[in-house]
Amino acid sequence: MTMKKVLWACFALPTLAAAAWVFDNYGGLLMSALNKRRYPDIRRTSGPLEQTLDADIRRRKFDSFVSESRRVRGLVEEAEAKGFYAAGLRERLDRAALQAEAGRFREARMLLNIVEVRIPRETESLVPAEGNEPAPPEPKLRVKAVRRSRRGG
Repeated sequence: MTMKKVLWACFALPTLAAAAWVFDNYGGLLMSALNKRRYPDIRRTSGPLEQTLDADIRRRKFDSFVSESRRVRGLVEEAEAKGFYAAGLRERLDRAALQAEAGRFREARMLLNIVEVRIPRETESLVPAEGNEPAPPEPKLRVKAVRRSRRGG
């Protein structure tokens, strides 16, 4: 080997080792930048169509909340008309309306459900069954029988 080839080998081996180390440690960043350039992100700034769709969805959610709120408010008013105490429930209905106006429809629906469950209701009186009534028929079960092997196992 000539001296020129030895110098080239002494220069090329550390250069190749450094390039391999850089690619191993930073190759992921290089590939992600390349993929970002080749396949740009679909979600960009919202356009007018997306804004109108969001507004329509928000309006529909709000309208359904308003109809549900009216139904629950009617139940609360019925309970108050029957003489039950339901003032605390009215406050929760107002709080649910504020949540819906802020766009937090999930929390507003949760508050509506809590109000509906806590509406006081009249207790039902139960009448004992008479002794001469026949028992209700047993429902037929449509279940396949479990087949077991006859071998000991």
